[in-house]
Order: sequence, then structure tokens, then C-alpha cells
Amino acid sequence: MKKFLTLSTSFTLLFCIAIAFNISPYLRGPAPYPPDWRWDYQFINTFGKIWLPLLVAGAIIWLYREYETQKRIPRLSLFVLLFFMFQLSVMYFQRAGIGVLLHRIIDPGLNGYFSSSLNIDPLSLFFKNYTKNVLSLYQHAKGHPPFAVLFFYVLNKIGYLFPSLNQLANKVSPTNLDLKNIWFALTIQQRVGALFSTILIPFLSVLTIIPLYKLVELLSGAKSAMRAILLYMFVPSVTLFLPLNDVFLPIFTCWSLYFLVKGINKNSKRFLFFSGLIFSTSLLFSISSLPLLMVFAAVFYICKKKRFAIGMETSFLMGLLILPLSLFLFFGLNPMQLFKVLLTGLPPMRSYKTWVFFNLYDFFIFAGIPIFLAFFANTFELIKKFKVYDLNINKVLSLSFAFMLILLDILGSVRGEVSRIWLPFYPLVIIGAASFLKGFKTKDFIIITTLCVLQLLVMQEFWVTLY
Repeated sequence: MKKFLTLSTSFTLLFCIAIAFNISPYLRGPAPYPPDWRWDYQFINTFGKIWLPLLVAGAIIWLYREYETQKRIPRLSLFVLLFFMFQLSVMYFQRAGIGVLLHRIIDPGLNGYFSSSLNIDPLSLFFKNYTKNVLSLYQHAKGHPPFAVLFFYVLNKIGYLFPSLNQLANKVSPTNLDLKNIWFALTIQQRVGALFSTILIPFLSVLTIIPLYKLVELLSGAKSAMRAILLYMFVPSVTLFLPLNDVFLPIFTCWSLYFLVKGINKNSKRFLFFSGLIFSTSLLFSISSLPLLMVFAAVFYICKKKRFAIGMETSFLMGLLILPLSLFLFFGLNPMQLFKVLLTGLPPMRSYKTWVFFNLYDFFIFAGIPIFLAFFANTFELIKKFKVYDLNINKVLSLSFAFMLILLDILGSVRGEVSRIWLPFYPLVIIGAASFLKGFKTKDFIIITTLCVLQLLVMQEFWVTLY
């Protein structure tokens, strides 16, 4: 434990110093965009505002210590509130202030989902023509399934449902000239939708800790569950990519895995159906989740071998297929054709050899160095002590995910910015890390968590993940 703590502290501090002094541009990626990817370095001293995220992070860690030392059942709603406050406090700390959330929603060059949703009319034609139009959508909406755009279409209807919110939207007058021009080109209902999005997306993101807690509690107990949600709150990717849709996609991963594990434990086809249904919903937001089917397959295979899940795959598959089939029958959207376009329509344009290293580097750096090291140590221990007869669902999840991640990287289907694109994978990193850190003393775990906070804030101060 002491060796791990020393290693985590050393690597995190060295990395933070290297970031701050911009020791090498290769820490930020192989080359600038286009065609490669490199996070920009931009230091604009905002340390005068660092007190707020430190205050909220301190409150979260103090509350965790109180619950763990007194062995009380945590009030997840309180952690949800504090996590939400932490995310907003980090936005307040960053160079453009909290108002950047609105800019990132409505600027087609920064987001794209919201802007693409403004052209939906009527809804039936949106689905019917989606495969043909998907590669011509704005920015991040390009190359993504329809639910990501549909999400904002639904939010833009809030202004019609709650006319009183229109008065609030009328009072908003951005000072940034670029933002002001885009803002006043929107209808009043669209402005309401944009304002609501700036709050809803961070809130959906923080809600992930509820199913994550429940999932880890099922797998390895309440202590690991408490530590898992604390680690997740300080994963850099989860906060630094607000308010893109990607930040709330892990909630689908967690709920789907929760119902999978619960369904197997309870021998319940109903739970496994929900697991498949939730997973198919995530695929209709982003096909980034698709490789996780390997993890589900591994769990089913091992469970079948151990004879505590018989014929359950059918219920999961029914849940997985019902939503895509419904879209096909009612709206004419062919999911298979769409996924083919999404997987093959965007040219890679980047060196395979370069990104075999940088994909994993980018993914793990944005997980947080202490979390990555704990995940790596847990995976190494599982491989070292591997025995087929000793496997349980927790071990299968970690081992199959590690194998999936390496295979996905070797295939080279994604090259660059995986810290955002692979956000649905981070709950599995957390599960492995929490398993390894379960035996650590409370004070040692708090040191690990503090290091995660430090790295997140240093990355926010010196790197530009989103303008």
C-alpha cells in the first residue's frame, strides 16, 4: 500500500509539474489538429477562483470520511448535490467562467447537437433521412446516432410547455459578441431549451453516481461502492467535457450493468431485459458503447459455465433489439445501415502506429493517474492469480474490459480524443480501481482522492479541452 501511495503521489506530482511548465508538447498529443490531435496549452491565470472547487472538493472528501469512519449508510442525494456543485465550481474556475456552458451548447462549431436539432421538422422525416444526412451534421453531431440530436429537439419544446420560462430567457443577454449573435438568432423557445441544457446535462452527468454505487455495492460491498463514487467525481473527463452529451453516457453503462448483475443474481429475465433495453438506448446516443458487448458476452459465458444463469441471453437480446426494431417499423430508420455508415463513413486520416500508443495514453491520463494506476494494479493482480474456477462477476467485468480495451486499441478504429469518445468505459475503470483500493486505510484513500482533485484542476488551468 505504501509503495502504491508513493508511486501515485510521485507520478501525479511530476505529471502536474510537466503540464504546468509545458515540458513537452507530446504530453498533449502527437501533433496539432488537423489531421492529428493535440490538446492546446493555454495558461490564463485563474488561481484567484480556485478556492471554490477546492472548497466543494474538501466538503465531498470530509463527508466521505464521516460516513466511512462512522460506518453510516451514505445519503446519495447529498453526494449528487455536492458533485453537481463541484462541476459548476470547476467551470467557474476555468478561463471563460461558467457562462461558457451556454456557448458550448449553441455554437455549432463547439457542439453541433443543439444546432442540428433546430432542423428537425417533421420528426418522421428526421428519422427516415437520418442515415443519408448524418455525415453532414454539425461538429460532434456528425457521425453519431439520432438520439444525441433528438435529445436537444425535446429540450427545445420546454419553452412551449412552460411559457413562464420565456421571460427568463428574454433577460439573458450575452456579452461575448460571437455568442450574442448566435443567441439572438434563436427563437425564444430555443433559448429556453439552450438554458435548460446547460443545467440538465451536468445534472444527468452527476446522477451516474447513483447506479455506480448500486452496481459496485452488488459486486463488492458498500465500502467499495462509496469509494467508487468518490473516485468517479474526480475523473477529469467527466467534468472537463461539459456540456457535451458524452458526459452523461456513463449513466447508461452503469444502469445496464446493474440490471445485468442483478438479473443474474436474482435469475430474473425482467432485469436482463431492462439491461439490454438501456444498453440499446446508449447505442442510439453513441456507438462508442458498442465494444462493451464483449464485456456482456464474457459475463454471460462465465455465468453459464458456473450454472447460475441459464438461457438469460435471450431476455437481454430482446431488450437490446426492441428499440432499434421499433424505430425501423414506425419511422423507417434502418439501424444496421446507419451503424455501417457511422463505422465506415468517417475517414481515419491519422497514423495507426502513432495512435496505438496515444489512444491508451489519452484515455488513462483523463481517468486520473491514481485511478489509472489502481486499475492497472487490480488487473495485474487478477491476471497473476487467475483461476477459472475462482472467477466471479466482478473479476470477469475487470478482466474482460481490460481485454476489450486492448483489442479496441489494436484494431485502431478510433484515433484521437478517446478521453471523450470512450467516456462510457470509465465506470469499468472505476470498478477495477475501487476493488484494488478497498483495503486501503481511510486516510490513504483520501490522499489518493486529493491527488485526483489536484490533477483535474491543473489540467483545467493549463490545458484546453473545450473552448
